[in-house]
Amino acid sequence: MVTYVYRPDHPNASSNGHITKEEALEWDYYNNPDNRALIGNQLVQLNFISDIMPEIRNMVNGKFYTSKASFRQATKAAGCIEVGNDSSIVNPKPRKRIELSKKERRESIKKAIYDLKNGNNHK
Repeated sequence: MVTYVYRPDHPNASSNGHITKEEALEWDYYNNPDNRALIGNQLVQLNFISDIMPEIRNMVNGKFYTSKASFRQATKAAGCIEVGNDSSIVNPKPRKRIELSKKERRESIKKAIYDLKNGNNHK
């Protein structure tokens, strides 16, 4: 079974821009020399995540890094962890306080102690 891929700029492309997968691999191989490999008799398009990144300052030591690995190594060596930019981790929402009267608070504490002593610890 022949597999077709979309490469409208290929010289052998059909009117709708499709060529065979083999033609696409060969085309990609010669037009993207950094992302190619010859494995056995087949040309293979390589996809990878690079270690190189734009220069960024590490807040732990103030130095600038262009390598992800060295950035992480410096962060880990300082005893810190990376949390990324996930706002739920960086700026967690404060817990909503439940207002209870003095009597309700006492009852709630008594119930919690009773449940702990009797093995009714609900999560």
